[in-house]
Formats: sequence, C-alpha cells, structure tokens
Amino acid sequence: MRVKIVVPDPTWLMRAQNESKDALGLLRTGLRRGLQFLCGLRGHDYQLQVQQRRMALHCPFCGHNTVGWDLTDSAKRVSQSPDRPRYLELLRKRG
Repeated sequence: MRVKIVVPDPTWLMRAQNESKDALGLLRTGLRRGLQFLCGLRGHDYQLQVQQRRMALHCPFCGHNTVGWDLTDSAKRVSQSPDRPRYLELLRKRG
C-alpha cells in the first residue's frame, strides 16, 4: 500500500531548509559579533598582518580586522593640492 502525501506547496521542504540555514547564519553572525564586542572591551590582541598590497591589524582571538592601509605606490595616492603653497604661507604667518 502506498501513501501519497499531498501538500499545497511542493517547495516547502526547500524553503524550510533555507530558513534554517538563514537562522544558523544569523546565530553565527550574532555570536561572532558578541565575541568581538567582549574582546574589544578587554582589548583586542592585535597582530600586524601584511599581505601583498595591504597591511592591517588582526585579532587572532575574535577575528576582528582593522580597515588597514593600502601599500601601493604612495605617489599615486598623495596629490599636491593647488592651494598647498597658499596654505603653507598662511601657516607661517600664523605661527
């Protein structure tokens, strides 16, 4: 004897699995953020992490990373403002 299960929406099982994955993801994110918060209260134990074109501070206990610094050519990043000589002149007069 075969029993047929009739459900109004045949994708209910897939949706239930996706919802549980979303809930677990939210739980993991919440726990990670809570750990970072507690670690931040006591003080992160930062270590310098250098990659090919980036340098940042990384906490090995909670995984928190700082924004870091870009290590590409500094001449590209620092541009002289056209008002820079005037600014320096005003600083000299003020001081």
